[in-house]
Amino acid sequence: MREGLGRPVARLVVGALLLISAPPARAADLGALDAPGRTIGWVGTYVGAASLLDPAECVPDGCDERLVRVAIPARWWRAHRAALEIAIRWPSEHDDFDLYVYRPDGSEVPAARGRVGSAEAIHDRRPMPGTYRILVVARRVTASAYEGAVQPEPRPRRRGLLLPNLRTLPPANLRIAAPAYENGEPVPVNSSSCRADEPGVTRCLRFDTSIANVGRGELRMRFLLSGLGSDQRMQQVIRRRPGLPLYRSAGEYVWHEAHGHVHYEGFASARLFRSDGEPVARAMKAGFCLQDTTLGRWPKRGNGPTTFVFPDCNEVRERDSRGEWGVMGISRGWIDTYTWDLPGQYVPLDGVPDGEYALIVKADAASAVLETRETDNASWARIALVDGAVEVLASGRGGLRAALGG
Repeated sequence: MREGLGRPVARLVVGALLLISAPPARAADLGALDAPGRTIGWVGTYVGAASLLDPAECVPDGCDERLVRVAIPARWWRAHRAALEIAIRWPSEHDDFDLYVYRPDGSEVPAARGRVGSAEAIHDRRPMPGTYRILVVARRVTASAYEGAVQPEPRPRRRGLLLPNLRTLPPANLRIAAPAYENGEPVPVNSSSCRADEPGVTRCLRFDTSIANVGRGELRMRFLLSGLGSDQRMQQVIRRRPGLPLYRSAGEYVWHEAHGHVHYEGFASARLFRSDGEPVARAMKAGFCLQDTTLGRWPKRGNGPTTFVFPDCNEVRERDSRGEWGVMGISRGWIDTYTWDLPGQYVPLDGVPDGEYALIVKADAASAVLETRETDNASWARIALVDGAVEVLASGRGGLRAALGG
């Protein structure tokens, strides 16, 4: 990141969290991680436009470099089967930072890096004493600040099946308006609120759908890439301790033409109800390319590393005797968000009069996924449609009864 020279660095200690509130000089020393309960945090700022694809392009400028010394005894890491977590997050999915971490011996810690999202996390599962080098690369950034954190991350101790638990966040960014630009280009539209690639509808209620995994295990789905015309079944892969993974049937996948990748069909539903509970409309798109887009518990412990990234929905991630498999999912502690401006992310309002309504969004509506709880998958927003606009009256977790106050 571009930073001023000679600028003082202010340090604030809040509990066990050490925050560096102003961007220090390049390759700044974050200090020592010397206690299992400590989190070291910092804030970086990039001002200006950047499009870097490789860490080698960082020389001499364009990246934010930090150093942290790991001083927790090796016996503690072994006893708790803990990983060293380095994570960053930033405000907008329209920006993209990439995170690189190098061990004291110079080797790079393996990581998954996507092109969509607002966070990345790397876990070093064999941490070693000494100084780690952290490099934050402005891959596609206009002007943005970001936050970083370094902390120990103990692995789940629970034995048996490590199941996900899906929880839908209340729908956000509701609007009756089409996006103006996408990737810097004007978006073709067929009305003031619907895109040209959304045929047959002229009035669209658009919103963000966000689904969190708050369980102890990841949601991992796999599918045969060769099966698009013959075998479109999805398999849920469940880790268990001890033992080999469990594979179970969990619905189907489809090819989404407008998005250009595979979707897990029927993973989420969105329905609009009148204030008397009568259904009015439903979302046309119910499939997701599941991925880790942002961290849900920052900077708390309990999340996994970035694992499922775009565009892996179309790429080979596993091979076995049956063929080549694609993999998608949501890691523990992560949220997958489909933003309001994406194709198909709407409920049709044609013929729906002004008035008060309840929008209900539910993850795993068909109960195809095995998870720890099936009763916390829904959320709601109570809205008013007035003169071509939408107003959010209230929102929360739960189903239609909760939305209507029953």
